[in-house]
Amino acid sequence: MWGVGTVTGAVLGSRWKPLRPMRAAVLGPVPWPMGLVLFAQGPPVAVVYLGMAASGVGTSARRRPRAS
Repeated sequence: MWGVGTVTGAVLGSRWKPLRPMRAAVLGPVPWPMGLVLFAQGPPVAVVYLGMAASGVGTSARRRPRAS
């Protein structure tokens, strides 16, 4: 599910223009360790899937320069 989140985050990041890009780049990956902690707690699989997908979105939703 982390891969689904990263693809979703890449699509969102290609369209999203944050007001403060440095803040978005620093705070974007914050959900990543939370997904790992959630996995370690042993919740139901559906909860782990959602947590890991959110982790992937946060990791890859940074704005990338457009290729011209």
